Amino acid sequence: MTLYLDTSALVKLLVAEDGSDVTRAAAAAASALVSSHVTLVEIHSALARMRADGRISRRAHTAQRTAFAALWADIGVVPTDDRVIERAADLAERHLLRGYDAVQLSSAVELLPASELQFACWDERLNVAAARERLALMPAA
Repeated sequence: MTLYLDTSALVKLLVAEDGSDVTRAAAAAASALVSSHVTLVEIHSALARMRADGRISRRAHTAQRTAFAALWADIGVVPTDDRVIERAADLAERHLLRGYDAVQLSSAVELLPASELQFACWDERLNVAAARERLALMPAA
């Protein structure tokens, strides 16, 4: 099974929070992990905000950035090309998604009709949109 990780799912592989165990189990069971190119930006943003908010220490922030760099090297990256961006614009309007969420969804749709593709995400609106686009969702529990 190929597991597409949006940022909300990928961060759970780095920082222990609700849903981390489920996401880690799905990632361990996957034959391949994939994500959008924009996830690189979003993860750095998420970790920096966690550090600024005091949710993780400076030491943990440094460790998580290092862990992410190692993990990122093993993730298949869907390029953010014109086709992905144009589809994302359509998906943003159709599903009322935020910009980067639409890029995440478009990147996952780019992989269809891959068999055994699961979409890992912890954002309800994005999961609803993914299901409407015929993506199989990672079971939440």
